[in-house]
Formats: sequence, C-alpha cells, structure tokens
Amino acid sequence: MTFGLKLLAAAASLAAFAAGAAYATYLVGPPIGPGALRPLAIASAPVLLDAAEPARDRVGRLRFLGGLALSAPDKGFGGLSSLLWEPACGRLLAVTDAASWVILVPEEAGDRLVGVRQGWIAPIRDAYGRRADRKYHADAEAVMRDPATGETMVWFELDHRAQRYRGVSACAPESLETPAHGVDRPEGIRRWTSNKGVEAAAPDGNGILLLAEGTPAEEGAKGEMAALRLRGGAAAPLRYPAPEGLLATASAELAPGKHLVLQRRPPWPRGLLVTVSLLTDAGDGSLARTEIARFAPPLLVENFEGLALRNEGGRTFLYLVSDDNFLPAQRTLFLKFELLPAEEAGPG
Repeated sequence: MTFGLKLLAAAASLAAFAAGAAYATYLVGPPIGPGALRPLAIASAPVLLDAAEPARDRVGRLRFLGGLALSAPDKGFGGLSSLLWEPACGRLLAVTDAASWVILVPEEAGDRLVGVRQGWIAPIRDAYGRRADRKYHADAEAVMRDPATGETMVWFELDHRAQRYRGVSACAPESLETPAHGVDRPEGIRRWTSNKGVEAAAPDGNGILLLAEGTPAEEGAKGEMAALRLRGGAAAPLRYPAPEGLLATASAELAPGKHLVLQRRPPWPRGLLVTVSLLTDAGDGSLARTEIARFAPPLLVENFEGLALRNEGGRTFLYLVSDDNFLPAQRTLFLKFELLPAEEAGPG
C-alpha cells in the first residue's frame, strides 16, 4: 500500500471512528425527558439565508423572514424533531427525540422573526405519568392534532406508536404534565424498519397521513418510500417519491389532498441537502411530488426535521427547526418563511 493510500485509509478509519462516536453519543444522548415542567432561558442569534449574499431573501417559492440559532443552558434542550403552530396563542409546540415537550414563543417585528420571547420544557409522560426510561421508548419524531378528535398525538420511532393527549397545548404550559390517555399502534407501521419508521405525520382531511423516514414502499424498491393513510379505522398503504436519497422528516396539511413535506439527504457521501415539496394524491396509491425550495450550500442548511404552517390574513407562513442531535457540531436553527405563489418563485 502506498503512503497516499495509507493516508486515505487512515482518514477513512478516522471518519468511521468519528461517525461511530457521534452515533454512540446520539444513542446515549442527554437524560431522557429530564426533570419536570420548567421555563427555558433561550438565547438566540440571527442567521442569514445566504452568508455570501446577505440581502438574499428568496429560495424557490419561499421568502425568508428571519432565522435564529437557538441555545439554552438547560441540558434537556435540543433534538427538536417536530413543530406545531398554535393559532390561539401564537406559540409553537415541539417534541424532541429525547421525549421532551418544548414550547417556543416567537418574537416578531411585523412579519419578521427576531427572537424567542419565552420557552418551556417538560418530559413527555406515558399513560402512567412516567417518563421514557430509554431511547427505544423516547424517540418522538412527530407531533400533530388528530382532526377527528382534536387530541394531540406524538408519534415515536423505534417503538412504533402514537401516544394521545387530551388538552395538551402550547397555550397552557401546565398541560404538558398531562399523562397520555391512549396508545395507537397501527398495523401498517409495525413492519416498518426500527429506525426508519414514522418521521412525518399530519392531518389528511378527517384522517392522518404518515410518512416513513427510510422504509422502502416495497421490498427492493428504489426511490419510493412507504407511507400510510389512516381513515375511519382503515389503513391504506401509499408510497412517496424519495429522489436523490431525500427522506421525509416532516409534513403539514396545506389544503385537502395537499401537503407540504420536508425531506433531507444525509451529509455523506454527497453533502447535506434539504428540500420543501408539495405532495398531492396521484390516485394510484402514490403521492406526486413537486419541489418548491432546495437548501444546499452556500444557502443555510442544517438537519431540519420540524415544519409548521401558519395561515393568517390569506397568507401562509412556514416555520422550520433543525435537530442538533445534542451534538456540539450541529445547531438548533429556527427559521420563518412565507409561501409565495408559483409565479413569484425565486432561484433555488
């Protein structure tokens, strides 16, 4: 083996070791759902959409309305994996993949996001009022409201399930201490791969649309991932496009039969890529995808996993949040955009 090959081999070994160490840190993570309900002291620093072009405010059909890098001294803060807008109080309800609830109260100047005014954190409790005892039970990946019951639902990976909560809302921080009153384990998701299960969940008319993070729609299938529509006690299998290795991390119902989906490609080997797309029902068991925005360097890009929609005054706003995996090399970014008509799309 030549010296150059030895260097390459050493670099590969070091990269593999670093990746393994990062994964081990992720699995161990912070204490699962630590402590009780408490306020969060959240610091925020502004970030640009494009550091090389500070005035840029368009990416595809999204108009940038401000972004923040968030941090807090509380060791439970981080790992944000889903967002839900609460129009009654102008707050966001989030869950973390270490089984915590988080409330964010955005501070805005006109339409622009300029800070986070307040925050709270609390452990997500099961039907017995207990906190999750290990990662297998704690990997919360999606929070939504059941359109049929109005209950708050938290969907988990690893141990595939949804926990249901009555009255939990970002408008009432004390409600975060509410125990779950029920658990759903739809038959269709039980066969999804352990760490590639429900990553995105959203209302779908009177039902629920679930998207798997990495379970193929069919064995050996390439470019299409598994999805499921729950409606009236029935579960209908679907599939959604996953081009370029892009896997769903969040979704939100835009209108009947239309969803926005956030998709992410891991950084190795081709580089981190995040897209926002419109999903529509193609009527043949598949969901058609129309990309509306693409985030890749030199644009601001991180491990975005949360997407929330806010409809106000005939306009549609999006909030995105990234999951830092509780790793110092990653950041919790909190961004706001406006969804523009197709004719007003910009580059990217």
